[in-house]
Amino acid sequence: MTGRCAEALDDPPTDEARPTQHQHLHGPMVPQRMTRRRPPPASLGSPDVDVPGTTCHDRPVATLVSGNPGSGKSTLTALLRSRGVRALDADEVPGLAAWTDSSGDVVGDGSLEPTPELLETCSWGWTGPRVEQVVDELGEDGVLLGIAVNQWDFIDLFDGLVLLELDASTQRDRVASRDPLFREQIAAGLPVMQAQMLAHGAQVIDATRDLEHVARELVTLLHSGR
Repeated sequence: MTGRCAEALDDPPTDEARPTQHQHLHGPMVPQRMTRRRPPPASLGSPDVDVPGTTCHDRPVATLVSGNPGSGKSTLTALLRSRGVRALDADEVPGLAAWTDSSGDVVGDGSLEPTPELLETCSWGWTGPRVEQVVDELGEDGVLLGIAVNQWDFIDLFDGLVLLELDASTQRDRVASRDPLFREQIAAGLPVMQAQMLAHGAQVIDATRDLEHVARELVTLLHSGR
């Protein structure tokens, strides 16, 4: 997908919610383990499957790796897969992400051309039932890489949370070829989204480095937490 208005995320955390320092990964991570009672998994290829909510089970769940545009999420998905990690790019999962209007109605997918009206009235978000299906299918060793305006609604579905941290200069260079309509929003969303991730307790990886190095660090982090 070429760009998303939702990546200028809303509702920055209050000063009280902002962490006093970053949680950079200089050593093995011991993640906060969480189990949730949720429905059994549905197929990733079946976005319309109706999952009953009465049959539940407890087990560790997947990791969310999120970062602003330019952090390398799509490239890292491929690199993680090449290293044997069960990884999905959220923008590529059928039925997961879409443009929605203020009422929550789906307007279209990533093939929509950006217009000022689209960016003003719509946001790029995830659908709740589909998120749960994808997380269940991924399992405890799986990784979902993506960003959405409403991802905060689903944070507690994930066992681990990782921020791909960028600085403004690196992001500007990496998104220079994207549609001009998105670039201002992308820049404005950078500090907001990163502050929110830190406030939610995300582990931090420096995504300004070569993405092969970032992928190796992600794999190490994932393995150290299992």
